[in-house]
Amino acid sequence: MYETSKSAQRQQSQLRLLQSQQELEVGNIHDLPLPADELMNANEHSSFVVQTLKGGLTAYVYKIQAQGKYWCLKQKRDEILVKNIDGQTSFLNEIQRRQDFERLKKDSAKGHHYRNIIDTIYASNNRGIIVSPWMEGGHIQKNNRHLIESLFETIYYMEIEGIFELDYCPGNLLVNNNDIVLFDFGYMYRFDPLVDYNPDGKSNPVFHSAERYESRFYFQYLMDLEEEAGKAQAMKEFEEEKGIVLKMYKKKLGWLQAHRAEQAVIDFTKHFIDLWELGLRSAEGLEKVYALESFRSYVIDLTDDLHGQSCTPSTLKKADKILTTLHTNYDFLKENQAFFWGDETLEQAALIEKYTQNQALAQQYQLPA
Repeated sequence: MYETSKSAQRQQSQLRLLQSQQELEVGNIHDLPLPADELMNANEHSSFVVQTLKGGLTAYVYKIQAQGKYWCLKQKRDEILVKNIDGQTSFLNEIQRRQDFERLKKDSAKGHHYRNIIDTIYASNNRGIIVSPWMEGGHIQKNNRHLIESLFETIYYMEIEGIFELDYCPGNLLVNNNDIVLFDFGYMYRFDPLVDYNPDGKSNPVFHSAERYESRFYFQYLMDLEEEAGKAQAMKEFEEEKGIVLKMYKKKLGWLQAHRAEQAVIDFTKHFIDLWELGLRSAEGLEKVYALESFRSYVIDLTDDLHGQSCTPSTLKKADKILTTLHTNYDFLKENQAFFWGDETLEQAALIEKYTQNQALAQQYQLPA
């Protein structure tokens, strides 16, 4: 599933870079608000640490105070908690993407498109630190039209520059002045938008930007919303989100056609446009899209959490949703080709057995509270 040729090539290249201990830096070390050695050895008891932020499977994250200002310090963990190659290389990968964004931000014709991407003061792979300006706000909890529009505008400009984010989890989406700011790039990879569907090339067509946002955040949000406010409210917000995403995909299609992308990539984008346009025409059509895409997102997010052995109580809820749907709506899923990553070869009983086992693993791989 994850071991595609392009992803394997990237992983091996990054592992070789880590093993070589070649330095990779962004910015100027002299711009740091405190000496690098102090930042490398910072902990929650350091005099300049104002707050230790919860989370961070790759790095410790601190709010620090120096020179009369607040800053964000990311300090690489000695032991990264995501137990796979992408997790082990994620700090290096983040620095590589920060290099990309600093280059784009300095381009007078393009820089304003990346205003919702955090700036970098200094980053060093060998020193294991990344320092950025402190952004007030909090992780995304609720959605509104402006937030989704601003996010997908940023995604559009990232993707036409060949940058693809795999992990739009809530911990990576900071809301500042009613804008989403992207500040964590550990699972953001390069790809060729004229040739590839995503960083896996064409071998993993389930991944695309709307799916990534929905699988890693939005369907979790809608699942919680269903519990709090009812299915009707969740459907209303889903319809609005789909309209915004549809508009962005049409814009990207125009760019792909103007730049003579491979026909397979054009057809890939058209497929989702056609699917969502049809779904938005009626309540029945929207319900169908919701059922298929929520199931897809629960399966992908469960699989992702199991792959990284980084499960939460929400992972268990998604496992429950998957099993309920397999018991009650299997024929609908089968008829609409909702299965992937080998599930399409399994019958109902085998799928129920598989996801019962996955549910048990999700319990086993619960992260510490």
